[in-house]
Amino acid sequence: MQGTTTAGIKQVPQQYPTIQSGINAAVNGDTVLVAPGTYHDNITFLGKGIIVASNFLNNNDTSIVSSTILDGSTPVYPDSASCLRITSKLSSTCADTTAMLMGCTITNGTGTRWEDEHNPGNSLMGNLTTIFTGTPEHDPGNLTNHTINIAPNPCTSKVMVTFSVKRQQKVTINIIDRNGRTLLSPLETNANTGINKMEIDVHDLKPGNYLLRVSSESSAEVAGFVKVQE
Repeated sequence: MQGTTTAGIKQVPQQYPTIQSGINAAVNGDTVLVAPGTYHDNITFLGKGIIVASNFLNNNDTSIVSSTILDGSTPVYPDSASCLRITSKLSSTCADTTAMLMGCTITNGTGTRWEDEHNPGNSLMGNLTTIFTGTPEHDPGNLTNHTINIAPNPCTSKVMVTFSVKRQQKVTINIIDRNGRTLLSPLETNANTGINKMEIDVHDLKPGNYLLRVSSESSAEVAGFVKVQE
């Protein structure tokens, strides 16, 4: 029997011997926190809106990324040899992009073969495979990639979030703690095409590391920030 777990956090390997076993035990909103090491695993998120992360999530130490390794060289099935697969039929995982892999190195995956319903014949996907097995409700890519800026960072009571969208649309901003839980009330705004700015009051947050997620209709960007004592 597994030991008693901390609510919201599944620790690997302290509580679960493999990343996949931690994922199996997780529910939407949980974080599977992976200690440094090499894990011979070919994982799938099972349609769950969870975060799989190294200790980089806690301290922003980039050296942890190269020392927390997901090695996909020993798959159970040779045709399912991606290091990571995120597959869904428009579940919450894909629809609002709450599934995240953070602060890990993935290597030695040889891809996953799958039948493309739009193009007959097998397709081979690579190390990290994301498959929508249903029909997307919106055109993907509404956010302009890598455009989130948070200032000041570190912050005390307020932050100014700057982001860019490709067309006018509703955008939701969430703040997530290191346990994968959404904090404060989600903020919604009708963003205009191009650059947008929003000031957010973070006075009530405790000092620590947080993630800020900007979600459009079918895509999202995530950035980290640090709250310090006022």
